[in-house]
Order: sequence, then C-alpha cells, then structure tokens
Amino acid sequence: IIIIIIIMNNRDRIVIFWMALLFVVSWSFSLGRLINTKFWDPYYVLSSFNATDTDPTFFGSSTFSEINETYYTYRYLYFFPHVVGAIIWWNLYFIQLFPQIRKRYRPFHRYLGRFLMVAALSQIITGFGLGCTALTSTIKIVSSILCIATLYCLVKAWYFAANGDIPRHKYWAMRLVGYMQTIALQRFWMVVLLVSYQIFGWHGLYPPVVEGETTLEERNKLASELFDNSFILCILHAVLMTEWYLAGEYGWDGDDTQKAKAQAASTSDDDYTQSTSAAATISTIGNKKSKQRSENRPLLSG
Repeated sequence: IIIIIIIMNNRDRIVIFWMALLFVVSWSFSLGRLINTKFWDPYYVLSSFNATDTDPTFFGSSTFSEINETYYTYRYLYFFPHVVGAIIWWNLYFIQLFPQIRKRYRPFHRYLGRFLMVAALSQIITGFGLGCTALTSTIKIVSSILCIATLYCLVKAWYFAANGDIPRHKYWAMRLVGYMQTIALQRFWMVVLLVSYQIFGWHGLYPPVVEGETTLEERNKLASELFDNSFILCILHAVLMTEWYLAGEYGWDGDDTQKAKAQAASTSDDDYTQSTSAAATISTIGNKKSKQRSENRPLLSG
C-alpha cells in the first residue's frame, strides 16, 4: 500500500485521503453509533430516548431528537434497508478500486460489483423515500436530485458492464463512487458548520444563540438550518470533487501527460474487451462446427 501511495500523483493522494477520512467519519458519526444503538430493533431505540429531549451539542435544541424519532416510526420502512445498504457499501466498495484486483481476479470483481450495485440501488431507492418524507423542503429537493443523479450513474455503469464496454463502465462506476460519498460528507459538513458556528458565530448567516434569551423554537430553527445546509454542501462537494477527479483522470484539464496515460489505460481495457469478445466468437464458431460434424457423422449400425 505504501508503494502504491508513493507512485500516485497528487490528485490520487487527495482522493485517497478523502475516502479514508470519510470512511472514518461514516463509522464514527453514523454507522458505528447506529449499530451501538441496535437500529434493527426500533422498539428498543424508541424506549431509550424521547423526541422532546434536548441536545447540548446542538445549542440545547430538540431537532435531532425529533428527526431520530421519525427514523424509527413512520420512516423505518426506508431507514432500515438504507442503513443495511450503507454498511455493505462502505465496507466493500473500495475493493473495486484496486487495479491489481480488477486485472487478476476478474470474476471476483464482476460478482462483487453486482452485489454492490444492488446495495447502491437499495440506498438510492430508500434514500428517495427518506428524502420525500423529510421534515423540510430543502432536504426533499436536494435528496431527490441526488437520487436521480446517482441512479443515472448506476444504470450507465451497469449497462456498459453488461455490454462489455469496460472503459465506459469504469468512467460511470467512478462517478457513482464519487456521488455515493455524499452521506459521509454530510456528517463531515455538519461538524464543520457546528464547530465553525461556535467559534466564529457566522453572524449574518445564522442567528446568534444567547443563553437565557433564545427560545427552544429559535434553537430548533437554527439546528434545522445547519442540517439543511450540510446536505447542500455535501452534494456540491461530492459532485464537484468527482468532476474534478474525472477531468484529471481522463486528461480533460489540460494535462497532456495524464491524457496519454488515460488513453493507454483505455486502450488496455479495449484490448481486454475485444479479446473477450473474440474468444466468445471463436468458441461459438467452434461449437457450431462441432455440431455440424456430429450431424454429418453416419450412425453406427448394430
């Protein structure tokens, strides 16, 4: 792994750093806590907290207690498969990114890819359901846009893989991976907004919280605005960083050296696709000739 990191360019190092950071964020602030609270048992979770409980981390608001309650009541139909799909995706998707595994263990890569596609589709469908039943219009709008964009990437990646077009499959699969980082990025930006607000105040952007004067309703509104804005920032971050990486990967940002490497990699993928198709064609022709010889062979009489 150390050797791979050394030979990487700066763009790849940045992306690997972010993916590693988001892996830690996803488990520290989301998946790990959900497993610890036994998300598969809604009755147990609901018995452990009250929707009116206030959280000192979020200015003593009850916004997130109310949101958590919706996850384990009328939104649980979407919430449970969404979490299961996320656990599968975040533990396995990065295996598909290693070129050594893709080249040496192609059957494994294909079957794992199908499994991850199902996990991603589960997250997209249930994410759309969670978005449509969200408490604010901002979450409903941005979640719907994200689900449509991610679904489009998934369909394209699946289609080109099924048709043996490896270069285009790789292109759309990489975009799918980039867009799927949004949930972990939402946790990241929520922490950034919360910490920066407590340090700088963001006067003019968010109202100040004055101990003893700010009402619970005002604190809830502030927490809700921070939550909504974290969704907007995470989607913008995921899309822009994905497009930035793909532009450099395929040499579309003026880097002729990287463009040559991308063309070489594409040629290699094309050669594999063509060799696979040729092998399948030769096998089909051989089977037909074998069948014809079998049909022309005279029957032995007893």
